[in-house]
Amino acid sequence: MYTYNRGTPPTGGGLPSGTSYLRCGNDAWGLRHIDLRHSSDWGTIASRVGGDWESFADWAVGVILSAPESASYNSGNDTYGYTAPIEIRDPSGEVVGNYRPLVSVAAGSGNIITAFPRSA
Repeated sequence: MYTYNRGTPPTGGGLPSGTSYLRCGNDAWGLRHIDLRHSSDWGTIASRVGGDWESFADWAVGVILSAPESASYNSGNDTYGYTAPIEIRDPSGEVVGNYRPLVSVAAGSGNIITAFPRSA
């Protein structure tokens, strides 16, 4: 299980500041879901800077939840979608990509449902 501090977007919205958890879950939510459905997407980006998908996703989720740019409510599945810009740099410091991943957090439990990269 991973534990993340969750901040509040500057424009408001989202859950109150607190803690979110990435639990093992299953095929529909949590780490197992992300591994099954999104690890190749995370891995493609991580490989650009010599990392592995899980470490990179862990870092990105932590950055996004600690300082979200926005959080929008999805009434269809009772979640908040947190986003923030992520800039990827190679070992020399050169920017090799800009992304705006989505981290979906359950409104009731604060558990992370999914997380996947998106273009900025």
